[in-house]
Amino acid sequence: MSNVKESGSPIGQFFSCIKNVWFDPRIPTRDRWVVAASLFLIVSPVDFIPDVIPIIGVVDDLILISFVLDYFFNRLEDNIILDHFPFNKSKFYFFKNFIGKICQISPQHMLHFLWKYKKPKHTNDGQIKDAN
Repeated sequence: MSNVKESGSPIGQFFSCIKNVWFDPRIPTRDRWVVAASLFLIVSPVDFIPDVIPIIGVVDDLILISFVLDYFFNRLEDNIILDHFPFNKSKFYFFKNFIGKICQISPQHMLHFLWKYKKPKHTNDGQIKDAN
């Protein structure tokens, strides 16, 4: 079941998807706050490394963006995103593969520290065991 409206611009649909995933009850509250803080730091004029320093100045923003993208496209179960994703599955998997390459710049130890959501484990008999 999709909560996405079929009309509207693709950008509006994408932001609607993000909002719907944000309010999805399967997302731990702590992860919501980490995503919100990361997005705030990305758009905030306050940076860990000032943007006026060439190349290095934007690295902190790129890493924060990769944290958020990693969460949505690598950490969460595909079904959570697909329940809200405004486009077809092939576009979702294209984004997932493309973003997976971008997220390789993220320090992996930081990602494991940041995110509490864990994908459910499947038992030998096909049952889903909650990993949270």
